[in-house]
Amino acid sequence: ILEEISELLKSCSHLEPLTEMIEQHTRVLFKLDSACLHVFRSPAGAGRIMEVLDTRKASPRLLDLPRKNPKLLEPVLNDGKPVVIRAEMRTDQGATLSISNGQANRLVAYIPVRVDNEILGIMLLEKFGGEEDTEKLLEMLGYYLNHTALALKSALNAKNLEDQRDQLIQTISNMDSHIGLLTEIIQFEPRKEEFPFQGFLSRVGKAHGASDGVLIRFHSDGSSQCLARLEVNRDKTMQGIEEQVMKALQSNPTRKASVKTHDGSILSAWPLKQGSRLVGILFLHIPEKERQTLGVLDVCARMIEEHLALYVLREEKELWENFYQNTLQV
Repeated sequence: ILEEISELLKSCSHLEPLTEMIEQHTRVLFKLDSACLHVFRSPAGAGRIMEVLDTRKASPRLLDLPRKNPKLLEPVLNDGKPVVIRAEMRTDQGATLSISNGQANRLVAYIPVRVDNEILGIMLLEKFGGEEDTEKLLEMLGYYLNHTALALKSALNAKNLEDQRDQLIQTISNMDSHIGLLTEIIQFEPRKEEFPFQGFLSRVGKAHGASDGVLIRFHSDGSSQCLARLEVNRDKTMQGIEEQVMKALQSNPTRKASVKTHDGSILSAWPLKQGSRLVGILFLHIPEKERQTLGVLDVCARMIEEHLALYVLREEKELWENFYQNTLQV
């Protein structure tokens, strides 16, 4: 057993291979018919019982009794005590039950795999045939699993570090993408584009996983115009919920609005002003998982506000210049 444990400790850098190795070695060392190690993903609580019952690694026979009576596993999950199902009743070791088929006896056990007071997983095992010294078998199993828990803990720590590294890499990648997007927006010149603001809306929407979006402009006569829509193949007519939010912002254009839609996404709307005048509204349908990027979108909205205000002022200036020029010529 000590040699096996030493081998496991040398292979504790990857969780999945280590789990398979522990299962295989447990079956061979203790001559078991079935052994399945489930490593918990969720913190201690009721969710762990469902994890065990839903696992597809274990033989269905190992889960027959827990599925009929989930409380059977409570001593393992709550107190860290093994649950043994065999031919004699032992109240100090949890639930026990006599199961026999002719000359063959069946031993089923659910043993916690733990380091100190932390339960890392549960070993589900099954053995057919008479066992001369069941107590010795269970004692050696517990000894073996207590030492394999050290390798398992090391593998879990390695996996956590790897997950944190991947998350950090993803965060850096997202930051680079956002910096690039902000740079593009700063350099954006709507007057030079064939469809003003369409390219801008597409860049912002793509960077934040938006399913749809629309940029509305208000004219001085009170009319509105759709300057761009993220879903280019869709009619530029506004959706009902967009119209409701637009009316609310027209009444109170001091802050942005966010509404959860029927499909679970977030409709965020930013009022775009030139001074105290409301010149437009930016709508974006953002998935719930992208909610944390709304801070970056606030910056994007402020930039589009500056571009739209300048765009409107230049357009109105040209109209007035043409008006005066035509008037003076007459």
